[in-house]
Amino acid sequence: MTTFKTTYRVAGVDTDASGAVYIANYLCFFQRAEENLYRNIGCNLQEIMDKYNVWFRKIEAFCRIKKHSKFNDLLEIEITVNKIEEKSIEYGFTLRQKKTGTIAAEGRVIEIAEDKRSGNIVNIPLELFDKLKNFAGCY
Repeated sequence: MTTFKTTYRVAGVDTDASGAVYIANYLCFFQRAEENLYRNIGCNLQEIMDKYNVWFRKIEAFCRIKKHSKFNDLLEIEITVNKIEEKSIEYGFTLRQKKTGTIAAEGRVIEIAEDKRSGNIVNIPLELFDKLKNFAGCY
């Protein structure tokens, strides 16, 4: 399975009162990795959404913390395309502490393409679909 890796340094705003990353912020880290993947494969997501009049909505998210990350930790975020269908994409994520390689968190998200006007679920625009399939090695 093809993976894309990016890094993120934990900011103070990402942490809770105990100094650990707040669980919901891991989903934000996943989103940053997804956006970096799109740029890496040559997709401008905003242009695609405007051109095809679609949103990409997260409909399911899961995150399991294995080892709490703290302020200033450098995380390596690995993203994979677990499954891609005409109307949905499932991404898998693994976050590691860059210094040690220790898995900090794992998760997945499922998103759909939604028509901006009607709110109906629609096919993922081929411009994005084909690039993601090529990235994932699904021919």
